[in-house]
Amino acid sequence: MTAGTRAFRQFVLKMHSRCDLACDHCYVYQHADQSWRRRPRVIPDEVAAAAVARIAEHARAHPELPRVHVVLHGGEPLLAGAGRLARTARDLRSALDGVCDLDLRMQTNGLRLDESLCRMLVRERIRTGISLDGDRAANDRHRKRPDGTGSYDAVVRAVRLIGSPEYRDAFAGLLCTVDVDNDPVAVYEALAALDPPRVDFLLPHATWDRPPPSDPAHPAAHARWLIAVHDRWAADGRPFPVRLFDSIEAGRDGQESFTEALGLGSPDLVVIETDGEIEQADWLKTAGPEAPSTGFHVLRHSFDEAAAHPGFLAQAGGVEALSRQCRDCSVVRICGGGLYGHRHRADNAFDNPSVYCEDLFRLIGHVLNAPRPRPARRTHTLTAHAFDSLAAGDGDPAALHALVDAEASVRRMLLAAVCARHPGPEASALAGLDRQWPRHTARTVRHPYLGSWAVRAVEGRLPVAAVRQRLGEVAVAAALRAGTELRADLPEEATGAHLPGFGHLALPPGAGPVTLLARAGALLVAARPGDPLRPLTEATDSGFTWHPVRRLAAGEFTVLLEDTDPYRDGFTGEPGAGGPAAHPGPGGSGPDGSSAAAPRLAEPYRDGITADPYRDGFTADPYRDGFTADPYRDGFTADPYRDGFTAEPGAAGPAAHPRPQGSRPGGSAAAPRRAGLPGRGPSGGLRPTPALDEGEYARWLRLFSEAAVHLRARHAGRGPGVRLLFTACTPLHDAGAPGRVAADPYAFGALGLALPDTAVALAGLVVEGVQQMKFNALSDLFDLAGSAEAGQRLRAAYLDRLPAGAVPSDGLTPAGRRMAARLRG
Repeated sequence: MTAGTRAFRQFVLKMHSRCDLACDHCYVYQHADQSWRRRPRVIPDEVAAAAVARIAEHARAHPELPRVHVVLHGGEPLLAGAGRLARTARDLRSALDGVCDLDLRMQTNGLRLDESLCRMLVRERIRTGISLDGDRAANDRHRKRPDGTGSYDAVVRAVRLIGSPEYRDAFAGLLCTVDVDNDPVAVYEALAALDPPRVDFLLPHATWDRPPPSDPAHPAAHARWLIAVHDRWAADGRPFPVRLFDSIEAGRDGQESFTEALGLGSPDLVVIETDGEIEQADWLKTAGPEAPSTGFHVLRHSFDEAAAHPGFLAQAGGVEALSRQCRDCSVVRICGGGLYGHRHRADNAFDNPSVYCEDLFRLIGHVLNAPRPRPARRTHTLTAHAFDSLAAGDGDPAALHALVDAEASVRRMLLAAVCARHPGPEASALAGLDRQWPRHTARTVRHPYLGSWAVRAVEGRLPVAAVRQRLGEVAVAAALRAGTELRADLPEEATGAHLPGFGHLALPPGAGPVTLLARAGALLVAARPGDPLRPLTEATDSGFTWHPVRRLAAGEFTVLLEDTDPYRDGFTGEPGAGGPAAHPGPGGSGPDGSSAAAPRLAEPYRDGITADPYRDGFTADPYRDGFTADPYRDGFTADPYRDGFTAEPGAAGPAAHPRPQGSRPGGSAAAPRRAGLPGRGPSGGLRPTPALDEGEYARWLRLFSEAAVHLRARHAGRGPGVRLLFTACTPLHDAGAPGRVAADPYAFGALGLALPDTAVALAGLVVEGVQQMKFNALSDLFDLAGSAEAGQRLRAAYLDRLPAGAVPSDGLTPAGRRMAARLRG
């Protein structure tokens, strides 16, 4: 490529050049460039095949691209037909397999969307955005059918369909064009009512020769309109990301913009028209006839050749390429001169500020001066150094701490989802504790088995009453830790209560609704309404039995002995239970001789999860790397403002935390599996034991004390990982030979152990289990494999059961290949 050019990352592939709407603000049909009239309606097969091949060629030529983003576009892409869209999606994935990751999108008006198409979009992993301009009056002002009738009802039906639990994985968000004649708050409320995963507001395309309507008595009307939306969105707690507002805040923090309409980033988008012509961005159609044209064609030219076109180079000049007025502006590094097409004037081309200059200046100033939201936690992912350190097998102290923080952050998001779906006094109490006593609450919710419980709760596999009781128990445990006062009423049918990290309370038969009270670090109980609250030590005569959590102190580390937690059963590997099969000690395999693999967290809780979805910490480029994607181009991005325990029903609902894969409204669902890493069936009768008696506990304590010596002597390199990651142990019963270890993928920090005969063997099992724990966590945070066989081989190499050199790259993602390379040294 020519010096100064940049590899294309975004490819807009025009599937159909016509549309079944007649929107009067459309930049394709209603502006200066009318080249659509001469193009074929549907992209020919040979052009589609050439476009796919050119995209793969470009990705191979630029190994710095871990992912490319392809948008199926139009006109209206659904006019091309489901078969053609699906075939193009499959061709793209096949061509890019082993080259880089693919983020595949589509933008549609939604009129033709039906259940059959939605099933195809989910199956082919095509994330789809829908254009909707707000409420009925706002939308139908411009988005009309050719006969002049409105499109609102049909579009809203499509949004509700793709936003339903069955198809929500394919829903990318809503695109809204601003019209200052519409009520901004009514538009916002109409969009918000549809629970979109994100929203983008676009300024209508205009130039200095064709400016937007204005009123000198009321200048900057578009700024005032967007400010009204911003303030309502902020007052609502930012229920979904808004690209325009988030880009302004990113610019303030020195990060790259998420939209071409702002910022100084170099152009990385290219368009392939239905006839195969390679063009610049579509919005240049507003500047003049053939303005986006480059003269290049996918049948004859590569994208590297097209990247050297003067039109692309002119947009890559940074601040120095802007007009004098822009260069002298105080917000130039955030604004970047606005959208390139909005600067055009016939007499001097693009050497102007945006035609929306005053609007952008006022909007940016307002957003910058608005109260900042709580700083987002950047702990849902790892830096490149941390990933590489852990991928090599051990992990240095910084990497190990980062992994712990990442898993804790995932746990917080799971708990937030549970609170949002089960609002009530229990969720509200936990939310209040999180605000008032954040450190004590954070320590409480890190308990490993809260992860196992939360996944089942989010998937709808637990009764509502049981979920709410558990939320109350977690809140009481956090209050005990904080030394504050909190009351929780157990349901009448409850037979016990488990306070994570503290112990299990068995209730007497027929006790009735029991009240728990945390006060000054002590737990008080009352058996019936009206009974006095008494400390546990005085309640034993009423039939209450308290089983405190015991500890296994082993030299330099201490772990909880969790033999009463009701959710400690994730080690059994029962189908649908979310637990992996257990593993024998180092160097062994499962009962069938294979390397078992754990199920994976559902899509909303893995790969690309970040409390701040725009900063992944991996590279200087804030959002385009091999591990996490641009929040507006990836499969899922956690709501950046939803990392606390929001309990209010209107503040956090299923839209903020999409339903995990495989779940069904009102029913149960099998636990989702790690992609390419299938779960196993029952593992030879391995199951949690009942609570240990004192003699058994003494044996465990003795063997752990002795094992600590062997950990230091035989496994010194992995000692730091054991000390930091291993926090809870559950005794398991094994019907076969003694000595087994298992790591529940949802219970980070916990190991299930069938005690071996010797301390030497126990030390080896602990090390083996912690390695499983690391691999499970890395698999939760990153896609490592695209096939079962590749995932099993990578796991076996990580657990020292297979030489790293025996792991082929085929079937591994870029992150998986990176891990394999680190394992090979």
